[in-house]
Amino acid sequence: MAEKLQELNVALTEFATSDLCKQSNGGLIIILAQFDADALAAAVLLRRLVSKMLEKSCVKTSVRIMYCGCIGHPQSRAALAEYDYVRTGESALEKFSGKKDDLIGSGVVLVDSSAQVDARIVPKFNLEPLIVIDHHHLTEPQSIATKFSWVDVTVGAASTLVAELALAYDSALIDQNAWTLLAAGIYIDTDRLTHATPRDITMYGKCIRGCHPEAFRKLIDQDYPTQHLHFLAKAESAKDQRRYSVVAGLDQVPDNDRDCIATVADSLVNMPGITLAVVWGVVENQVLVSIRTKGHSESIGRVTFRLFANKGGSKPCNVKDGVDKGGACLRMSEVPSSDLHQWFSKLVHGQ
Repeated sequence: MAEKLQELNVALTEFATSDLCKQSNGGLIIILAQFDADALAAAVLLRRLVSKMLEKSCVKTSVRIMYCGCIGHPQSRAALAEYDYVRTGESALEKFSGKKDDLIGSGVVLVDSSAQVDARIVPKFNLEPLIVIDHHHLTEPQSIATKFSWVDVTVGAASTLVAELALAYDSALIDQNAWTLLAAGIYIDTDRLTHATPRDITMYGKCIRGCHPEAFRKLIDQDYPTQHLHFLAKAESAKDQRRYSVVAGLDQVPDNDRDCIATVADSLVNMPGITLAVVWGVVENQVLVSIRTKGHSESIGRVTFRLFANKGGSKPCNVKDGVDKGGACLRMSEVPSSDLHQWFSKLVHGQ
């Protein structure tokens, strides 16, 4: 592992001091396709790492962090509040506009995601990322055209990967505030360490020793989104269940409550006898879909690609509690203008 980390650091250093200057007049933009505690912690530390490399090479360029969508889950809001509270000398996060023109002239960095074409960022647009660091399984094989790519599915959190890189380069990059965010990122993304790998556990131990205990407790002491029970009740009354599969539509979902689509899917797939749950909701000008499988005959990748690969693209997936997780982000032009409930039911059930 030490040799691998050294190799990655050398590659990143060479990239930052050569191609970055030539190709990225607008600096680097670290994009979080889906904001959560793990993505935030990894992005904040990666920005420090890259900025340090640039500084040592006497290269002046900006390194910004942008997030997509809305920050609605209590854990995500707590993570952002903690970052804003302690970010002395570091710039605030920016919300990405969703327009590809805003990426022109900048080097795109993907953290906690790796899809070149990701509808959560810019629909049907090849991002051509320069740096990719991710821990998710992909729903379908793809070639990542990038100068530096590390997609490692043997860990349960992106925070683990970036922390390994930072420690191998300069441990002084990680102060108490960073240790706190990293600890929360690993703890939350591995489902309270129940699906943590040995590398996650090792890094989590370092984080706990270096973090601020009270701040860490506040970050992890969060539960379901505020409106979860409201939307779960709505799903229960509108769901279409046939044998082992269930489809539920939440209709219009406020941007602040978009995380409820995922948490409702988590709840429905744990119903007795259910192996496939598909939950959708209309958020602004998109239809967001969360897919969950548990002991299903098809892998989550096959299910996601079969249902949505030609209708907005599929997202990465991961496995927790024996539940495979995936999803899609569809544009309104890709779905019927009326009766979405019937359309989704026919799509999933095939009738």
